[in-house]
Amino acid sequence: HLTDTFNCSTQVYENGNILIEKGSNSNPTKYYDTGAAARFYGGNILTLENTLGLAITGIKIQSVSNLATDANSDFDSGTATYNGNTLTWSGSSTKVVMTNPQSSGHIRISRIEITYLK
Repeated sequence: HLTDTFNCSTQVYENGNILIEKGSNSNPTKYYDTGAAARFYGGNILTLENTLGLAITGIKIQSVSNLATDANSDFDSGTATYNGNTLTWSGSSTKVVMTNPQSSGHIRISRIEITYLK
């Protein structure tokens, strides 16, 4: 396994692409120094794609705030669980898409850890 960590403060992801779109919300995701997190608003779409051709088998998203939401409604594949400030996804795909299902508010993402099958 190969693991990458994407800290939102440095915004560097070496082995792939992270695309964050505003989706159905009028507010795009934005990084704030206050709280050291990216605000992922309701309706925003997060796409993680590995450019090395390796399958993404795990994702851990660390949030500054509690993640209270339906675990599987916001991913296009795999299975997700929420525990306090941590979202854990498991599956197998070179591209994973997550949509914030909230109609208002935001998730404050501080860190994303991605594990690949090597």
